[in-house]
Amino acid sequence: MPTKTSTTTVKQLVHNELHLSSNSDYKKLIKQSPDNPYLYKLYADFLIKNKSLIEATKNYRIAFTLFLEKGLSLQAIAALMKSWEIVQPAPFDLRTLHSQLKRKNSHISAIAECFAKMAYSELTSVLTKISQIRLGPDHLINRPGDDDDTLYFIITGEVIQSKTDPKKLSSLDESTLEQEMKVLNINDHFGDLYPCDEKKRIKVFTATKTVVELFKISRTDLLTLCGENPDLDTGLKNLLKDQTLPDAIKPVSFSRKSSRQNLSIMLHIEIYGREPGLTPIVVKGFSSDISLGGVCVVIDPRYRDLPLDDIIDRSTKVRISLPDETVALTIMGRLAWHKRTEIDDEPTSALGIQFNDMPPRLRGLLIVFANTVGTMSRHMLGFSQDMIESQISV
Repeated sequence: MPTKTSTTTVKQLVHNELHLSSNSDYKKLIKQSPDNPYLYKLYADFLIKNKSLIEATKNYRIAFTLFLEKGLSLQAIAALMKSWEIVQPAPFDLRTLHSQLKRKNSHISAIAECFAKMAYSELTSVLTKISQIRLGPDHLINRPGDDDDTLYFIITGEVIQSKTDPKKLSSLDESTLEQEMKVLNINDHFGDLYPCDEKKRIKVFTATKTVVELFKISRTDLLTLCGENPDLDTGLKNLLKDQTLPDAIKPVSFSRKSSRQNLSIMLHIEIYGREPGLTPIVVKGFSSDISLGGVCVVIDPRYRDLPLDDIIDRSTKVRISLPDETVALTIMGRLAWHKRTEIDDEPTSALGIQFNDMPPRLRGLLIVFANTVGTMSRHMLGFSQDMIESQISV
């Protein structure tokens, strides 16, 4: 069981806030946290600097396996590609990677799912075009007016996007800062490259907040890839569509946006048919995350027969009510994604619902009311957020 101290140390190492100078230091940390893939990757980076190439390759491959076990496919691929810089991959290595990605039944990020759905030829083509870079903190990547010609994926670290020059953000008050700045974390991506043949200009500043590692691919290379692999164009469209979803309903677990609320409250969901006049599908579930933009709902296992293949993009009505049903708030939206999951070993689904635009006063009311319902539910039902979080694997 990793200690809190070792977890903090790993985070400091990843963000380059702490440095180790010996093999024994890394081995001691690995002994404390033997299942932490970041430690093996960091150790391999250290070994590279010290010319211990064979040992570095071994640790990159251990990191790859552990990352993949945790659903961190992007980080797994990055670690494996670092090992390939030492020993060039054979066709068998590429086939093995493709097979292991395909075996995953669920994914914790849109990019992980995108890689898993690629055909072998698509995967090998993409791997020849993407490159891995490392940037220090406070590095300006893009500014407004630049050509938007590169797609980036965050492997480690944090990136900020803001309407204001990052150098001037420290002078803003907290409320203004929240409106002006967005923090991107691992598995997030930035760069508006769809459609690939449509040139665009960047509208915001993008800069590193910490040391970051990124995958990047150019618009030109994406055009080539999509031309050679037509199915890749569809996958890219779905991936970049996720970029526009609110943090609370993205199928990832790394967002730390301050407006996001971790609340477990009962919700009543109506999913409307694609044709007018049809009876809506009615289900109940518990919220996992809720924000001004949307909500992630874990459906009660009794509704396991939900027709998942035919509900994406349907209009929905979300009803939040006090436990005694005396007061309720209804929000309209659309169903943006779904994932298979479990509660107490019973199969069920998690749904991501994106809310329609709301007037400012209603937005504030939503969060206040959701917090009130959450507090009352915990007292009346004895239901805890920890219980939900311990059972969900989205």
